[in-house]
Amino acid sequence: MIIKSTSLPTEHRENMRGGEGTVLISHAAPAGMLPPGLRLHAQLNLPPGASIGVHAHERETELFYVLQGQGEMLENGAWAPLSPGDATATGGGETHALRNIGDEPFMVMATIVKDGPA
Repeated sequence: MIIKSTSLPTEHRENMRGGEGTVLISHAAPAGMLPPGLRLHAQLNLPPGASIGVHAHERETELFYVLQGQGEMLENGAWAPLSPGDATATGGGETHALRNIGDEPFMVMATIVKDGPA
């Protein structure tokens, strides 16, 4: 099945999880089309200065794949730089945050998978 980008939902999240600015979320599947166990599959676009605040992932794992720009991820208290091609995984109750530290949009593909049976 091919799903054209014009039919995919997008949303703007102000101060996402207590972060700064507005994050654009471009979902990669229409509502109700995600398979069981998959909570999110979307491109996140953080403009310069934007961030996603610290939050935990209980009973699920969030995967990021960096597509564009320069950012940093706070994982359990330590900031680490992220560049295109880098990937991350946060789960098991761990915490993380994300921020754009560059002058261009910082874009990641985000996937959240529920732990255990779907």
